[in-house]
Amino acid sequence: MDKSYIIVALMIAVILLAIYFPRNTRVDITEAKHYVEEDLRNRYPTADIIGVLNASEINGAGGTYYNIRGRVTMNLDSQCPDRRHIYYNYPAQNFVPQPDEYITRGCRICINITNCLLAFEEEAIIASHTLPGTGAVQKFLNDSSDAKPIAAHDNQTGTWAVTWESKRFARQVSVLISDNAYVIE
Repeated sequence: MDKSYIIVALMIAVILLAIYFPRNTRVDITEAKHYVEEDLRNRYPTADIIGVLNASEINGAGGTYYNIRGRVTMNLDSQCPDRRHIYYNYPAQNFVPQPDEYITRGCRICINITNCLLAFEEEAIIASHTLPGTGAVQKFLNDSSDAKPIAAHDNQTGTWAVTWESKRFARQVSVLISDNAYVIE
């Protein structure tokens, strides 16, 4: 057999391999965040809020990957919103997320935490009617089934202001809570 045929056959084989097995292109952090948001939208289609909280590049023994923390909030307008954080390592662990970390669940705050610190609006909303000293809010919510919460944090004072509004009764009630989960007023 002529050597030129062997060389041509090898060149064709290399070209075919290059077509069928493209080079592994590195995903940048923007693409990785997009993949996470897309996965969260598919996994939690009824969520009120979905997003990426933070992402960092990790250089491990197996190569470079991204550690990404996503956020999912459901029932934000209710008395008991659920918030969870979902952690991804991409692509090092084949895009398989770790188990969800529940921030609020079942109308409870500070799950598995001894020193409660209200860091998120969902926690403040739940605290606004479950902490000692929130009787007026509890009564308002019992009387106003359409009430919706608005939570705002003041970084300078370390407080959450939660206002419950009822459009049906054209009324509202507010409560001021410290970041340490104590009712101020």
